[in-house]
Amino acid sequence: MIDRSKKAMEYGEAAKDDLLGMLLNCPLKEIQAAAATNKMNQQLISLQEVTDYCKLFYLAGQETASMLLVWTLILLSKHQDWQARAQEEVLQTFRNNAPHNEGFNHLKTDSSFFKGGGVCDLGPTELPNQRKPSGLRSPRPKKLERWLKQQGLPGTSYKILFGDLKDLSSMRSQAMAKPMSSFSHNYLARIEPFRHQLMTKLGKQHFMWLGTKPIVTISKPELIREALTKIQEFRKPSLHPIVDKLFAGFINYEAFCESCGEMINKWEKIVAEADSREVDVWPHLVRFSADVISRAAFGTSYADGQKIFELLKEQIGLALSMLQSIYFPGLRYIPTARNRRFKKINDHIQTLLRGIIDKRKKAIEAGEAAKADLLDILIDFHIKEIQQAAATNNKNQKPTISLQEVIDDCKLFYLAGQETTSILLVWTLILLSKHQDWQARAREEVLQTFGNNAPDFEGLNHLKTVAMILNEVLRMYPPATQLSRRIYKDTKLGELSLPAGALVNFQVLYIHRDEDLWGEDAEEFEPERFSEGISKATRGNNAFFPFGWGPRICIGEKFATTEAKMALSMILQRFSWELSPSYAHSPITVFFLQPQHGAQIMLHRLT
Repeated sequence: MIDRSKKAMEYGEAAKDDLLGMLLNCPLKEIQAAAATNKMNQQLISLQEVTDYCKLFYLAGQETASMLLVWTLILLSKHQDWQARAQEEVLQTFRNNAPHNEGFNHLKTDSSFFKGGGVCDLGPTELPNQRKPSGLRSPRPKKLERWLKQQGLPGTSYKILFGDLKDLSSMRSQAMAKPMSSFSHNYLARIEPFRHQLMTKLGKQHFMWLGTKPIVTISKPELIREALTKIQEFRKPSLHPIVDKLFAGFINYEAFCESCGEMINKWEKIVAEADSREVDVWPHLVRFSADVISRAAFGTSYADGQKIFELLKEQIGLALSMLQSIYFPGLRYIPTARNRRFKKINDHIQTLLRGIIDKRKKAIEAGEAAKADLLDILIDFHIKEIQQAAATNNKNQKPTISLQEVIDDCKLFYLAGQETTSILLVWTLILLSKHQDWQARAREEVLQTFGNNAPDFEGLNHLKTVAMILNEVLRMYPPATQLSRRIYKDTKLGELSLPAGALVNFQVLYIHRDEDLWGEDAEEFEPERFSEGISKATRGNNAFFPFGWGPRICIGEKFATTEAKMALSMILQRFSWELSPSYAHSPITVFFLQPQHGAQIMLHRLT
């Protein structure tokens, strides 16, 4: 369409008075003016920008006009007196003739329905389940760009609508197309090639654009610690207080032991005939950690919980693909195949969870004792709040945790526990495959502590070598390679003034590898650096935060590390292992850092 209109105008046809004609006429005149003055290097409006402006025109015009009309018709249906007044005015002005611009200017009654013309007022994009803080203003990309650059912060130039999304996505797709040529811990350029390029060109602190939102990257530990402790200014989604308390001490020994035992029994059957066999341990570890979470969260209903978590995993994959594409207002309502599947999964999860919750709620209300799993604890808390309100005859008192929050917290429990555990374990097995000396030291410690008996919590707390290994794995392969926080009001961070609406990104992986903070061996696997604790290892630089920092630290930390200690101890008691020749080192971020092509190791049964 653009090419056809452009050719017609180049042949002398007058530009039409529609948007496309005006936009095309603009670059043609600019090119002619530049050629006449020999300034062909000056910035011109490109045909790509013409395309983008047409898209923007559709979004700003079609969506707002249709929504304004539909709500006007609905409200006038409810208010017949105003419908009659408007109808009378329109008939007096136009009778049965076609309406015209001059007449529109005299429609006083119709105009009182609407906001004054001249400005298209687009508020900030609303996301489901997110509250809109009063201090958050609409995005102003060019103004924000000037603000950030005036402070000496380097960054990319804003590109209409998409920002840096196209470059970020295309570079990442190219990097993921093939595995790394050799086993190397220096994989930042593979998992985040665009960010790595910015780090190299612009330095440790810079900004880029995620659509219309600036993302400010902070890589100084002291600023990160300041930001992660200022929870009012730098926020992540809030959780119900009971969930924090639950996760702090919610360690289900029986679930850990039983699930890990089942996984190890499967491995023993696999290697039974030859005493050694290649096994891709990644899917086994994913199933193991999901099984633990299902038992811990749902207890006797754990089979239903497993089905829910399978659906949730698929939903996470769909959400990831959505995040990699630009978001437009109303996009999620368009019945694309992806949106339909996402909604179907969400409805299915809600139905399954509500069925489990209703069944357990009735049992508890009937006097059955609440079990020790997450679901019963949350439901019991909800019921007691309702009973307390009834006992005090306080009809206005509402439960601080609703049944919908119970559903959401069960989902969160899965994400915070299952993903972090399986990822910590898989990278631990891979690194101990490459470092047989540390595998032997860990096995010796486990056998001295437990022998061939099942590990217990008291013994797990005394595993110094295992703890050192897990900390070093978390340093080199943190589950979340970066943390993000949204700024809800203009705020200061060190010497920087950051605007409301911006996102702040903390590069965990980069800081965990910074030689200025960790020394020349920062790229080497050296668990010994943690022999005297984290503070000594970081040289007091606050440079180790695989689960975040401050009051909003990841609630799955204790759960994941305890489960990893338990599983690693039981594996060390039964097997030794080494990397298989078929293993291809390919770290990838799918929300969390994981091996793209699995984790193939040679398992050897200990005699």
